[in-house]
Amino acid sequence: MRKNRLNKTLQMITLFTGAYLIFSIQPTIAKQLLPSYGGAASVWITCLLAFQALLLSGYCYAHALRMLVETRYQGLVHSTMVLAAIFFTVFISPLFEIDQHNMSATLSLGLQLVVSVGLPFIALSATSPLIQYWYGLDNDQPYRLYALSNAGSLLALLSYPILVEPFIGLSNQISIWQYGICLYFCMSVVVGYSMLSIKADKTKEPRATITFADGGIWMILAATASFLLVATTNALTREVAPIPFLWLLPLSLYLLSFIFTFDRPDWYRRLPLLLGMAVGVLGYLYLLQSDENLSLPLQTGIYCLTLFFVCILCHGEIVLMRPNKGSLTTFYLYISSGGVIGTLLATIASPFILPDYFEFPIGLVFTILLIGYMFSRSYEQFRRPLLTAFSASALLLAVSFVNIEKRSFPKNVVENANFRSFYGVLKVLEIGTGTAAAHRRLYNDGINHGSQLIAKQYEAIPNTYFSERSGVGVTLNYYPAKQRRIGVIGLGAGTLAAYGRTGDNIDFFEINSDSLTAAENYFSYLKNSQAHINITMADGRLALQENFDAGIRYDILVIDAFSGDAIPSHLLTEEAWSLYWDLLKEDGALAIHLSNKYIDLVPVAEHHNQMRRVAGYQHELIQVQSEDDPSWDISSANWLIETNNPVLLKALREKGTNAQSNKSPIKWTDDKSSVITLFF
Repeated sequence: MRKNRLNKTLQMITLFTGAYLIFSIQPTIAKQLLPSYGGAASVWITCLLAFQALLLSGYCYAHALRMLVETRYQGLVHSTMVLAAIFFTVFISPLFEIDQHNMSATLSLGLQLVVSVGLPFIALSATSPLIQYWYGLDNDQPYRLYALSNAGSLLALLSYPILVEPFIGLSNQISIWQYGICLYFCMSVVVGYSMLSIKADKTKEPRATITFADGGIWMILAATASFLLVATTNALTREVAPIPFLWLLPLSLYLLSFIFTFDRPDWYRRLPLLLGMAVGVLGYLYLLQSDENLSLPLQTGIYCLTLFFVCILCHGEIVLMRPNKGSLTTFYLYISSGGVIGTLLATIASPFILPDYFEFPIGLVFTILLIGYMFSRSYEQFRRPLLTAFSASALLLAVSFVNIEKRSFPKNVVENANFRSFYGVLKVLEIGTGTAAAHRRLYNDGINHGSQLIAKQYEAIPNTYFSERSGVGVTLNYYPAKQRRIGVIGLGAGTLAAYGRTGDNIDFFEINSDSLTAAENYFSYLKNSQAHINITMADGRLALQENFDAGIRYDILVIDAFSGDAIPSHLLTEEAWSLYWDLLKEDGALAIHLSNKYIDLVPVAEHHNQMRRVAGYQHELIQVQSEDDPSWDISSANWLIETNNPVLLKALREKGTNAQSNKSPIKWTDDKSSVITLFF
């Protein structure tokens, strides 16, 4: 009896460890790959799809092992699989090189994930269904271990932004994970050895008859929850920043719903949960039609509250229909397949079908219809009234979404173009058509990325964040050199080309081809510039490194690359800052655009400036904050200029002040950077 209890305890520890390792590597590898794709928010969504597919592969492997190998030998076979995965990752994986330039970003990113962590991920994913099956050989409650598995996953996610990211570098995170895999292998060997004593008659487990209809319902419910997971993550990361904290919060709630429903099915109460989802939906409607800039915690809370109740309702209905333990691995195959389908629809299909990020409202409408159908199955006597009520609610919600979307486009606004790709949604809007103040704006995921007055006599005037009173405007107007070489990371509408003089060379670096199409076809800054314009389609930092290697040097460097409303973090690390100054001439100027509704990045810049002073350089860091002027479509802007050029410094001091923040300087490096430190 004591030996059996010890074996069960070891199985649970192994299951918990495997789940922790699965979800601890996800933010690590995603953050490691983020710079190669321009810091785009879609990197995490694509990683999520790849991980869901690998999870399904792990469940398929577990099911095959369950069906093809005698129970007593399954543990040792699985240990061999883990050893092979470790060998491949350490010795074979580094030999593969993925050429991301000759394939789509989604495909190349997925291939990199498969090659780097695919086999270990599959082996670890199989842990949960396998150990639940082994545990259930002489226990009637194996499904509760799924809650334990998700608890391990949840712990990994919550610890990452708080305990791991701020204190442990990326390279060490990878090493620690690899040591963790080795520890897991040792545990799996012990578990496998302990199973050799299982008697043959214990392998005969009754299997429930699972109909195609039951499996289909499990898949649809699981797909709906995962679809809303991706939609919520998209909404948070594209409007704020593609940072691990905002990646992991929705996923943590998604996992918490599994813990809630699988560990305590008797806690699942439909009416209170339905009311909770209704509150979330009403909050989302308020968020959509609010003209105010709502606080980050409020927006995050509305999205996450809604997602949490949707996931509990979907996963709760799945648990109510779960089969007996003999069909456990088949059950998880259906759930995992549904997760992949939902993520696939939100990640791959939606950008082709939908012109904008409409996944969240569409997912809510479908959820109401689905939950109405599930409730009507349980309450046959009220089937018709329930279906009618839920259908009417879904229709009312859909009409509300459509009306709000229509009102967001006043009568004097015309959409000239719409692009959606891996790098987000670009829109070109013509505002005030037919009036003297008519202008075009380029929006990237709802954030204004440039504008131009349409009237011929005004079209050469730079505006929005780049007006002559802005920090970058002062820099480009007062920098004294002739025939300047200017580098700009981030194209936008091409507004900064308006500052080009005869003899100047302006190098733009842009990763999104849709942005180039918009700038060339709907704005005239590029074609009317007096400077010679060069445009390089690549991540700005990687392209600048190539220019440095080629011996190119700049008078002025402008960092204006944004993913949603934030600069990608890899453009603000110590290594990036050093590269900028290696590229700049002795009296050059570095201009950083830091406008953001939520995050103050001045402490990061202050740290880098202090490091330069320690190294003997006397560059001043001037902060220029310009105000709105709606009559010329000028937006308030926050620019930091670092330079030692006396002529430029004199002009900057008249317009701005020494950079200051209420926080202490914060160190960011390529190996270790954490946005969460800026919030505390």
